[in-house]
Amino acid sequence: MANKKLNQSLTSIFMTYFMSVVLGIVGIGIIAYIGLVVAFRTGFILPANQTENELISLTRSIETDSHFKLSNLPQGTSYLLVDKGGQELQTNMSSSLKKAATSSQDSYRLDHGHYGYFKTFRRPDGSHLIVSYQLRQRYRDPWLEQHLPRLSTVIIGLFSLGLLLYFVLISLFFGRYVKRQLEPIIRMTDKIQEEELEFSLPKTRIREFDQIIQSLDRLRTSLRDSLMRSWQLEQEKQNQIAALTHDIKTPLTVIKGNTDLLEMTNLTDQQSEFLAYTKRNAQLLDDYVQALNQLTKSQKRQDYTPNLISLKAFLDDLDKDAKGLSLAKKVTWEPQVLSSLPDIQVNWDQTLLKRALINVISNAMEYSPTGSVVSLTYELQDSQLLLCITDSGSGFSQNALESAKMPFYTSNTSRNKSQYHQGLGLAVADNIVRLHGGSLEVSNARQGGGQVTITLPIIKKQV
Repeated sequence: MANKKLNQSLTSIFMTYFMSVVLGIVGIGIIAYIGLVVAFRTGFILPANQTENELISLTRSIETDSHFKLSNLPQGTSYLLVDKGGQELQTNMSSSLKKAATSSQDSYRLDHGHYGYFKTFRRPDGSHLIVSYQLRQRYRDPWLEQHLPRLSTVIIGLFSLGLLLYFVLISLFFGRYVKRQLEPIIRMTDKIQEEELEFSLPKTRIREFDQIIQSLDRLRTSLRDSLMRSWQLEQEKQNQIAALTHDIKTPLTVIKGNTDLLEMTNLTDQQSEFLAYTKRNAQLLDDYVQALNQLTKSQKRQDYTPNLISLKAFLDDLDKDAKGLSLAKKVTWEPQVLSSLPDIQVNWDQTLLKRALINVISNAMEYSPTGSVVSLTYELQDSQLLLCITDSGSGFSQNALESAKMPFYTSNTSRNKSQYHQGLGLAVADNIVRLHGGSLEVSNARQGGGQVTITLPIIKKQV
């Protein structure tokens, strides 16, 4: 019951975010107002009419004291002193400001925002003093007034900066909250992707996210049932193949034994020809049975037992077997020099993977003309090893490029030198490579010939 009370909808979260933003703006405004009040009361900031009030308090001194010093005028003011005839006696105004000062009697035409305000005083000697001032807040400290921007600009800037900082912080807070609620969903999808389907359902505090989790759980259940059915069908198929190959072995052994006995008797030339044909096809049938056994074993994960082994030692052992195979196939074997690879550890099933690579190499040699070259190159890319096996044959046909990895696929093109070919070599290799978390791709090399590229994961740990 407590969890249900904690659950929120996305609408309520967005409304909370909106109200937080509004309250934040109001709060920052209140803080700014209190700060201004404190600044005014402590005298750090002077009110807008401070200069005007100071001039009013100095009116009597200016108009009656003939010895009043113009330097005693309030800070931030400018003045123009003219005699009875209007001739300029003394000033610190700019030319444009003097022009505005002399016409200040037409104040309704004056741009106070640009020139400010003017106040005129009659001096004891009959001269006139025109003082210019601005109605704006200012700093009491003259250094601050000179070096900092106008107070209104600073206030607006600080207020805007406070709002921006608040928006960033509140957005980060809500963003991290939503992200934390999304993490269980992400972990759940990762587990489903990895086919790890046995786990307890996570909980979030957002109602819509819990609904997504429930939908993913239904998907997980359906996927688990589907995988279970597929696994059971695959097991049944493998068991049927295993039973079939076992049942075939007995009569096949009888046939091979009887043909051997028959060969030891006196036969006519025609009978010998028929017997040779029978033995050849019996051997072909035996090869098919062995290939079926090999394919079935390569698909069983329980036979997959990886261990940490030396990459160089593995490839060196593969090179020795490939050299022996090349002598029988009458082709030249050209592997890349192993010194170009660092000696690192790899987590592979040495027996299974060697079987896969020998299958690919054997196919490449069989499809290459006598005396031609079969090559093997290596390339390290981040945490993967790429092995590229290239033959000197006629290359893969378009149909072979699409179907070469399918069990029992054979091509009738000139690539195949043998009349009897089970079409299981690449299928077995592909299954073993996929057990190792890698991939096998077939293509045609630029210089001609078929090419098989095998990608395998590695552990970059020096031996």
